[in-house]
Amino acid sequence: MAACILFACCSSEDKIVTQPAHLEVSIDHVSATKVEFSVKCSNPDASYIYRGVSDSEVEDVKYTDSDMAIALQYMENLNMMLEYQQTEEGLRSSFQDIFCFKGNRSFKMKHVGSDMRHRILVFQVNPKTHEIVGEPVSAEFETPKVAEIQMDFDLKVEGDILTIIPSDPEQAYYWDYEMATSYSGDPFIGMYNLLYDVTDMLETYGFINQSLSKGTVTFSFSEDNERMVEGMTYLVAAAPYANHELAGLPKLWKFVYHNQ
Repeated sequence: MAACILFACCSSEDKIVTQPAHLEVSIDHVSATKVEFSVKCSNPDASYIYRGVSDSEVEDVKYTDSDMAIALQYMENLNMMLEYQQTEEGLRSSFQDIFCFKGNRSFKMKHVGSDMRHRILVFQVNPKTHEIVGEPVSAEFETPKVAEIQMDFDLKVEGDILTIIPSDPEQAYYWDYEMATSYSGDPFIGMYNLLYDVTDMLETYGFINQSLSKGTVTFSFSEDNERMVEGMTYLVAAAPYANHELAGLPKLWKFVYHNQ
């Protein structure tokens, strides 16, 4: 699981707790690439951090490392990240403001590796000294395999009309498009992440069923998106969708937009 900067709900003027609080972490729901979990903390003023580790970790830590070893390594990474942002980017926020959480909270981690073991690690910290307080706690879980559906697509762009023709007219899929200039790196990874994050958001707010497609789709750019740029290169991606997940890698196309 990739370590991310976590913007928390606490202020730098909050109380500093130096005595260990009682922490509990429980796994609420697991799917192929996502996990929802909850943290309970006996002291609402105690600051804590979470970190996910999987058995595919090959860089800073190993899955077999102790909770404390993983927590110490993660703190080292966070301190380096904070120092860089403060010196190179002029960041004024504190360690507590950026990385800490307080109270009973529920979390979701996305882009979790499928078909492998994982551990959610939670540990209390002193946000002023950046020292770990007490012992870390953790909970393990396993993700199932992604339900991969074999599905192909054909795409046609004629003028400003886009047509997507799936190989299976009964299988639901999700598609989207974006300017090619939006992705300075690998466009396939960029478009996969776009489909993944948008469908997760639609699932969260209950709009996924209205947003999925079945069968042939025809889309008019001039009618549905007034911000299309003449002569601009765009990327289109489509992937099957099942069990609340992308059910396979997307197919990717590139085209130059012309409104004629």
